[in-house]
Amino acid sequence: MAIKKVQKAWRRLRMIFSKKRTNIMEIGTDLSIPEHYENENEFSFVVANRLSEAVAERDTLREEKDHIETELEVERQMSDRAQNEIDELKEEIARLRGLVESTLKIADLSLEYFQNKSL
Repeated sequence: MAIKKVQKAWRRLRMIFSKKRTNIMEIGTDLSIPEHYENENEFSFVVANRLSEAVAERDTLREEKDHIETELEVERQMSDRAQNEIDELKEEIARLRGLVESTLKIADLSLEYFQNKSL
């Protein structure tokens, strides 16, 4: 009777895992239902082993996810810094453009002054 309850729970667990991406990526723990075991201890041992494999795989996937998220955050920060530098350079270009334009206006005024003075 206890084996039947565990087998039913195992089927539910397998359904949960089958919805995950592990099957698509050809990774994952063997969650086939071990129904051929007649001894409850043997069945429990197999179930415990497979569950520990599934937990280890889940932990590995979480670590990978955390590592990727950390890398993405670093890239976002670098991108933000680069964008800030670009904005600062645009402001500097605008300031320099203003200086050049004012210098050209002064040069034009000086040229006009000397042309008018020589007439």
